Amino acid sequence: MRLSDKTISGGSERLWRWIKFECHAEPGSVVFIAGTFNNWKPSGLHKLRDGNRDGTFGTLLKLSTGRHEYRFLVNGVWRSESDDPTRNSVVNVVERPA
Repeated sequence: MRLSDKTISGGSERLWRWIKFECHAEPGSVVFIAGTFNNWKPSGLHKLRDGNRDGTFGTLLKLSTGRHEYRFLVNGVWRSESDDPTRNSVVNVVERPA
């Protein structure tokens, strides 16, 4: 699996990176991720899987470079990774040095 792909669009180059997200919840939960990268709309494309059935839900998302805010939707309840549940979690995607 490649960690980054460059795509060229409209004469400008944009870097994308694969980012791993994990959320811990009760096994059997339904977990989605939503954020600025998908207009805060959880969908089947953004459903996290619990491959080991141990409550560790994960997914890989291809995100463009820049700052992205996100939250997890666990059994219909929004959660963030922050100690402050009213704040969104943030991931900053940066270019890898050549």
